[in-house]
Amino acid sequence: MELTLLLEQAKEASPTTRIQWRDRIASYGARAIDATRLWLTDTVLAAFAVRVIERAGANGARGLAIDALR
Repeated sequence: MELTLLLEQAKEASPTTRIQWRDRIASYGARAIDATRLWLTDTVLAAFAVRVIERAGANGARGLAIDALR
């Protein structure tokens, strides 16, 4: 699936099911971090964004993930 579609689906998902999109979004690495970084200030999406960024960092985009979470 294209990243844009995955992000939209995650955004529309309920808080209890949103986590199902974490790994698929995080697989886009730096692009996923850049896209979800904007969600860090959103009270509804911030926790999910942290999880996506953390996973993308663990999958190889470590430096960018650290910068995004600072």
